[in-house]
Amino acid sequence: MRYIKLYAVLITLFSCSLTWAAPASDDTQMAVWVNEAIVATYTFNYKNFIDRQREIAKYFTAAGWTAYSAALNASKLPDAVQKNSYFVSAVATLPPEIKVINAAQWQAVMPLLVVYRNPQYNKNKTCGLPLTLTGHHQDKVYEVLLSVVCRPR
Repeated sequence: MRYIKLYAVLITLFSCSLTWAAPASDDTQMAVWVNEAIVATYTFNYKNFIDRQREIAKYFTAAGWTAYSAALNASKLPDAVQKNSYFVSAVATLPPEIKVINAAQWQAVMPLLVVYRNPQYNKNKTCGLPLTLTGHHQDKVYEVLLSVVCRPR
């Protein structure tokens, strides 16, 4: 079979919301959540794509989900995954680095290895995912803005 190359660009801009009881300065819990949300978003395959989208919806606000879905569909990644029977998996290569911007804002960067594979194709792509987290201290709700560019070649 021929070697398949996928030139899909997924550029997403989405908002996620999370409530936790820890103080805003607790980088460990924030880092764990950031890792969980990103890895879950980039782990799916041609058989479970729709089910996985339902499962990851919990990481998004309504507006964030709309933006994410639009960017995902514009990238044509779901079509490529179905057409080529891809398994897409992700793993953090390092923990997120979180920097305080101000009292209610943080920035996190997490290197991510995304693997696209099928029986004829196996491509690893490393992405650095910049995140800006904005916190609301009164109700402990944090919104995350994520911008991703990841190209398998």
